[in-house]
Amino acid sequence: MRWRLIIAAAVVAIALILLYWVTKNPRHYPKERLKTLLLHRKNKDLYLKTALDSPIPAEERPDFEGLHYFPPDGQWIIYGRFVPLDTVPDTLLGGVHPLPQVGYVEFTWKQQRYRLNAYQGSHPHELFIPFKDATSGKTTYAGGRYLNAPLLKDSVVVLDFNYAYHPYCVYNPRYLCPAVPEVNRLPFAVEAGERLP
Repeated sequence: MRWRLIIAAAVVAIALILLYWVTKNPRHYPKERLKTLLLHRKNKDLYLKTALDSPIPAEERPDFEGLHYFPPDGQWIIYGRFVPLDTVPDTLLGGVHPLPQVGYVEFTWKQQRYRLNAYQGSHPHELFIPFKDATSGKTTYAGGRYLNAPLLKDSVVVLDFNYAYHPYCVYNPRYLCPAVPEVNRLPFAVEAGERLP
């Protein structure tokens, strides 16, 4: 009987050590990028709680304790290739201003190739990519999430899904949010970035 208790205690101790390691050591996320990611999340929480133009309704801000995220995970830093359109672009309707489609991003995930329509971001060298995935309607907003992706030299695009975020209409129904086009639905679960509580 005593040896069973010892084994059980050892199993619990190992589980606690593994839990501590996982929470203190995000999965393969580069250390040089982790500080920037965590600071980004902290600043966003501060903005949502204190800014006069925060989408969080004023009466809810005192109780706002921050957004919820999947743990940082380096496997969701994916490098893709931007392919510009050579025809008249479609537009993504919704929100205050229509967004012109400027091309699409091709990338590989688990040996399968995918593509996402890309729209002009808020900066010249940034793409705005709305998407849905297998978490949509489960652990993330059913209407999808957004990603701002840096466009580097030689048409390289950094898809760091750890920065994926919900549209403002998730926090406040008064906001109009661009709908995610059906072609931007990914068949797998992107367990990175912002999630629901």
